[in-house]
Amino acid sequence: MGAAVSSRSEELRKRYGWPSLGDMAASALLLIAASGIVLALHYHPGEEAYASVARIEQVLPGGWFLRRFHHFAGQLLLIGAMAHTVSVLWRRREGRFKPWRWAKAVSLLPLALAGCFTGFLLRGSAEGFGAAMVATGLAESVPVVGGVIARSIFRPDPHDCSLLLPYMHHLATVTVGLFYLSSEHIGRLRRRPASLAWTAALVALVVLVVGVPTGSPPDAAPAVVHGPWFFVGIQQLLHWLPPLLAGIALPVVALVLLWAVALVEEGAR
Repeated sequence: MGAAVSSRSEELRKRYGWPSLGDMAASALLLIAASGIVLALHYHPGEEAYASVARIEQVLPGGWFLRRFHHFAGQLLLIGAMAHTVSVLWRRREGRFKPWRWAKAVSLLPLALAGCFTGFLLRGSAEGFGAAMVATGLAESVPVVGGVIARSIFRPDPHDCSLLLPYMHHLATVTVGLFYLSSEHIGRLRRRPASLAWTAALVALVVLVVGVPTGSPPDAAPAVVHGPWFFVGIQQLLHWLPPLLAGIALPVVALVLLWAVALVEEGAR
């Protein structure tokens, strides 16, 4: 079945320029950057973050489309990176990669997660601030350096409600890292422009069908605070396990094991 799906995907790629999973993720990153530049001109990461998102959604001409396009392109990048990793493992192709190339591919996952998570925080909603508090607590659970990590990622002052620091990471740290790790696939897009067009069309179609809520106002008190879908597993684990184990140790171990796959394959050869 896997071979049949792979054969069908290859046929679509040759005939219509349908993107591979890697090319789709790289295309999504370019779409994120292009839409993000425009959104950054109208977004304010201070205490008016929630209000600025509402203005983009309701007042800025085409803002609702642009915001949702940016959001779903980010989701596609994350899903594409996950699916690409699973596809490589399923086809046992990781052994064809040099260990450093496989490490770059796997490192896309936490960076894509970081991009989507900081984007969730930047809505300035009550749910976003609740998620920030949970993430700050997880960072602070790391022995010795936890406080430094929390202050360097979220906010230097625990009483500061500004989203400036997550905004800077979202805008610069994560974006630069993603472009570096995706540089090979982005280079291929110059020879496969149809991949970018297909990806943009797919994201636009989703935008026209699915909305993106702005969340509750920051001064609201939701009865239940749900984090973004990609952290639902960790959110559930936090009910049963200590924060350091559920939110830090287990994800890091999983990432290290993925990194080690190519080394094991190379050693077996």
